[in-house]
Amino acid sequence: YYSISQDVFEYHLSYLHENGFRTVRPGNTLPETGRPIVMTFDDGLKSAHWCYTRLAQYGFQGIFFVVTDFVDQKEYLSWNEVREMHENGMWMQSHTCNHLILTGLSTHNIHSEFSDSKRVLEDKLGAHVDCLSIPQGFVSDEIIDIARQCGYEHIFTSQPGLYVVGSH
Repeated sequence: YYSISQDVFEYHLSYLHENGFRTVRPGNTLPETGRPIVMTFDDGLKSAHWCYTRLAQYGFQGIFFVVTDFVDQKEYLSWNEVREMHENGMWMQSHTCNHLILTGLSTHNIHSEFSDSKRVLEDKLGAHVDCLSIPQGFVSDEIIDIARQCGYEHIFTSQPGLYVVGSH
């Protein structure tokens, strides 16, 4: 449901490149030329490394949301790959520690999922982490508030629909 084939991804990148799109990061100034777009990739699966190589060939950047406790596990990125991607212009950000459905967790456990993941990424990469992707899109106002308390400025979810700037 949330993935596409490599051929379709390649077609999308080609189309975006040929039509003047430029990747931007939330919070950055929009480019004076080109059409801004944000590209995100969840979970930190091995396939993310292939996506990164294709993005780089087109001069694009992406936000890769990593589940920190899954790094170095079978089918997931290694810390070496996460560092490589970061060092080559990709934005490595938080997708929590364990990819749990947050709405069923205590406030303390939600806080730990957010703050521990952020700390691990910042320690491993030496870079500021301010973006969070909520696992499986299950979110509430309390979860958004906890994320903000943990220092996240940009919060992504997979809930379909239109987001109105300033609504949270």
